[in-house]
Amino acid sequence: MNVIIGSGLAAVGTIRALLKKKVRPIVLDIGERLPEDAVRLQVAMSRRSPGDWSGEEWTRIGKNDSATKKGVPRKLVFGSDYFYSTEQVDADESEFRAGTPPWSPARGGFSVGWGAAVLPPAPSDIADWPVGHEELLANMRQVLDGVPLSEPHDELSSVFGQIRSESRDVLALSSGQQQLLARLQQARSQSNTSCILVGQSRLLTRAGDSHEAHCRMCGHCSSGCVYGSIYTAEQEINRWIRDGSIDYRGGGTVFRLEERHGAVRIHYTSSDRVHTLDAGRVFVATGAVNSARLLLNSSPMKLDSAVIRRTGYTVQIYASPSSLAIDWPNVNTQTSHFLALQHPETAPYWAHVQLGQPNELILKRLGLRQSNVDGFVGRASRGAASRLVSVALNVHSDHGPTYEIRIGHDAQRLPNMETRAHWSSKSRTTINSYSKVLASALRGAGLYRVPFARQDSGAALTYHFGASFPMSASPSAAHHTDVLGRPFGWQRVHVVDTSVLPAIPATTVGLLTMANAHRIASSAI
Repeated sequence: MNVIIGSGLAAVGTIRALLKKKVRPIVLDIGERLPEDAVRLQVAMSRRSPGDWSGEEWTRIGKNDSATKKGVPRKLVFGSDYFYSTEQVDADESEFRAGTPPWSPARGGFSVGWGAAVLPPAPSDIADWPVGHEELLANMRQVLDGVPLSEPHDELSSVFGQIRSESRDVLALSSGQQQLLARLQQARSQSNTSCILVGQSRLLTRAGDSHEAHCRMCGHCSSGCVYGSIYTAEQEINRWIRDGSIDYRGGGTVFRLEERHGAVRIHYTSSDRVHTLDAGRVFVATGAVNSARLLLNSSPMKLDSAVIRRTGYTVQIYASPSSLAIDWPNVNTQTSHFLALQHPETAPYWAHVQLGQPNELILKRLGLRQSNVDGFVGRASRGAASRLVSVALNVHSDHGPTYEIRIGHDAQRLPNMETRAHWSSKSRTTINSYSKVLASALRGAGLYRVPFARQDSGAALTYHFGASFPMSASPSAAHHTDVLGRPFGWQRVHVVDTSVLPAIPATTVGLLTMANAHRIASSAI
């Protein structure tokens, strides 16, 4: 019996590998779902084109109170925050306090509300890993078989790798996005910095019009995809449940594992009762936070704490003296462009930058609504938005903050956690150094930083973290796992999420996690 704990992107990568080997796994999951009223809204709207949606429907899909407050707006799905944990601590806490870093209880994990951006790490970013770039790239290709992928062929491909040999079904750029890309390419050609690469973003989003779930350019990608055009782990989990490929058991929380006598005993709670399940092999895919908590609670040597590494992250608004066309709402609002940046202070690591015109959350803050798009306020808001570009900078976790977590062991339930965040002065210096290099490069594109319009790592929260139980070819520490993600010298428990990555590259982590999970499961069975 093979059991997978969790249902996010790592679980999908694992399930795909097992199904190829004709193995039908049990999936234990908390499995929170979108509230029924939001489901009804999504289903009703998906049966019509955006031009036929009512004013009330436009308002409901875009409902997000955080878009009217200071700081980076929080993404919701059809107005719901169901996929966020409720116990998380503030990201800037420097002292231990009760609570956890962010994790997701949803079926599909954070992917139900992600931006679906993907890019493999550069070979230099993982040069010291016990698994090579080509092996990971091969697993990326396998795990994305049949998955929609908008992937242009450009200069990014030569460094980071190409998933598919043919560049087809690439999302069309709006006129403003085309103008922005042209400016970035011009700046790249004129730049004196060490190394800059520019290209269109890679997205797990269905383009073209040959499928009923293709992108309809409704301008609300950050609010939940009505048509299911943006890929999520939940889509695959639901399909496998329907066709019987997996034995899905929701509503459970695993709190302890024991490996003994060639088997694994799983302890979990469901319906306020404690249960056990014996398995031949277990794949832990509960995400960086709960995998760390579960492993600490299961550790034979009673480990009490672990360090979760994060990428350094900052969001900066740039302004342009000359305007870019604003085509909202008839536009895709996922990130439209990638920029890769490397300079001597941090080589060989690359920084990853995502750029785009203001999405619907920022536009709402500027006063733009579907209801006023053609009115005076709408025109004024569009004018302001036409001169703004949102820029998110991500750097390798060697230059990022950390979460330190600790638990009190609990034999009856998932233990409580205390968390503190640490962002060293060296990490802050690195972020600032990259920001200056980036600002210099973007000036060539006619883009200039807006004073006081920056959110740094803590406040500009990203979910790119893990590496608490890193893989090693020769495990030598209590927190090490082997190349198949096995902790504590165990043979039948495999951790497959970001917890076992040796570090977190600046590039997107979702596809990397899926591929590594697929690699581990393929080798384990």
